Amino acid sequence: MMLDRTVRQSFRPANGDVMRTLVVVCTAWVIAAIPLSLRAQEFAPTHDEQSAAMNKLASMVGQWKGDGWIEMGPQRFQFESSEVFSRKAGGLALLVEGIHRMPIPTGESRVIHNAVAMITYDADADRYRFITQLANGRGGDYHGTITADGDFQWIIPDTPMGKMTYTISVEDGKYSEIGELTLPSGERKKFFEMNLTKSKQ
Repeated sequence: MMLDRTVRQSFRPANGDVMRTLVVVCTAWVIAAIPLSLRAQEFAPTHDEQSAAMNKLASMVGQWKGDGWIEMGPQRFQFESSEVFSRKAGGLALLVEGIHRMPIPTGESRVIHNAVAMITYDADADRYRFITQLANGRGGDYHGTITADGDFQWIIPDTPMGKMTYTISVEDGKYSEIGELTLPSGERKKFFEMNLTKSKQ
């Protein structure tokens, strides 16, 4: 018994030292990690500029429904549309989800456009980026600007038909988007129009 008590007593300080060492090590690790965590939360130098630019698009946020038309060659097709704009990444990105459906003779409707896009602001280049991905596999990274009238405009510069310019205008709960084609001759022709109303939340 005496030997057993002596053995137990001899191990207590050692175990205490181990625990104290673990506490010291864990505390030191936590303290060392705090600056890294704080650095991870620091804003980029361009954060305020990005935020201000994205706030100019705040009127686009929400769910929109309506209809429109598009011309393909000599024919004009009508469609129904649903667009959802939502803020992401602390408001520095605007996610756009769009679906267009076209009525068919059977009385049903067929999806003719299914896409997502993300709008961000590149402060270094002083321009918006409009990044798209369509369900048919196509997509792109396009330039966007705010016009003198306060509308958002983005451009597909080099299609087989010419340059396409899309202009989005939002006012009093009404969303209007038009697409214009600039032909090689310089002539500008509207080939797309969409008019939506904001859904009640």
